[in-house]
Amino acid sequence: MKSVTPEAVAEDFEAYFLPRPSWVREMRPEVVLIDRSGAGGSAVRVRLEADVGRSIETVRTWFRMRDRQEFSWKLGAHTTPADLGSRLRDQGAFEADELMAMILEREPPPVEGIEVRAIESYEEYVRSQEILGLGSTGNLSAQGRAAAHEALRGRYAEYRDHPVSRRYLAFIDGEAVAAGNAFRTSEGVLALAGGATLPEARGRGAYRALVRARWDEAVAAGTPALVTQATAMSRPILEHIGFRILGPVRQLIDRA
Repeated sequence: MKSVTPEAVAEDFEAYFLPRPSWVREMRPEVVLIDRSGAGGSAVRVRLEADVGRSIETVRTWFRMRDRQEFSWKLGAHTTPADLGSRLRDQGAFEADELMAMILEREPPPVEGIEVRAIESYEEYVRSQEILGLGSTGNLSAQGRAAAHEALRGRYAEYRDHPVSRRYLAFIDGEAVAAGNAFRTSEGVLALAGGATLPEARGRGAYRALVRARWDEAVAAGTPALVTQATAMSRPILEHIGFRILGPVRQLIDRA
């Protein structure tokens, strides 16, 4: 079987994540389809060949059958056909924020004065969700808040019992101020996805400390490399600590 390079993983990294039990993933030669339960759906590693129009509709149908109203296409340098983004826009899809595939292959600098540790408790998991902006329940009714917390308990149980990813918290003066995920992949390389720092703590090194902790995890696993798809906000920081740019990854939101 032909090996997949870390650069290829960076371009289409969701296709290589070890899936959680709550995810549905269908691996096809022309595309990988992922339905991540409450976290949306994506069509990745897109290599459409003959009858592109029919292939597009097949993908939409797959998500529609899973009660998705919309999903995202993620298109990189090796997506085929090369004009797929234009075709999708002509049919009503719209561009979301562009990402940048990046790779780190050398040790990043250490960060002093910041403690980073993997999440090991439900309370820490809840705090990480608050930092990532996913756990806000302030505008919900009492019944809605209870349902949200119950769903969060289920997500933590999956995180705890099926360790295909790890989430880290960064602490300054004993206070959790930043969070970030590390996903294991089928190709061994570790992928960074989903990270945030509280606004009042930015510029103090918490994000860089999270990267260093995940680099240490990759080295311990015998795969000294990190890949990611960076947002415009995180890209300058990642470049500064040694990540190399591979190329843009376009996101298009489409209706199922």
